[in-house]
Amino acid sequence: MVTPASGSGASLPVTRDARLIKHVSAEYPPRAASRGIEGVVDVAFTVSTDGSVSDAAVVHSDPPDVFNHSAITAVSRWKYEPKTVNGVPVEARIQTRLQFKMDQPEP
Repeated sequence: MVTPASGSGASLPVTRDARLIKHVSAEYPPRAASRGIEGVVDVAFTVSTDGSVSDAAVVHSDPPDVFNHSAITAVSRWKYEPKTVNGVPVEARIQTRLQFKMDQPEP
C-alpha cells in the first residue's frame, strides 16, 4: 500500500512549463549591421493562458538600446503552449536572451 508522504493527503500539483511553438527571428537593425555591432538583449514577458506574449520588457541589453526594439518586436510575435497546473492553463513569466551576431562569411 502506498501512502502520501505528507499527513495532509494532498498530492503535489502537476505542472508543465510553457513551451515555445512559434519562433519569430528578430530583425538585425541595419545601422548595427553596417557598423558590425553585435550584442545581447534579455527580455522578460508574460505568456498568457492562450499562449500569446504580453508585457515584454527589456531587462538588460549590451550595448544599450541598439537591439531593444528588434528584440521586443520579435518576442511579442512568439506563440507558446501555455504553462499548465493540473491541466489548467495559467499565466507564466519568462525571461530569455536574444543574441545578435553578424553572420560569418563563407570561406
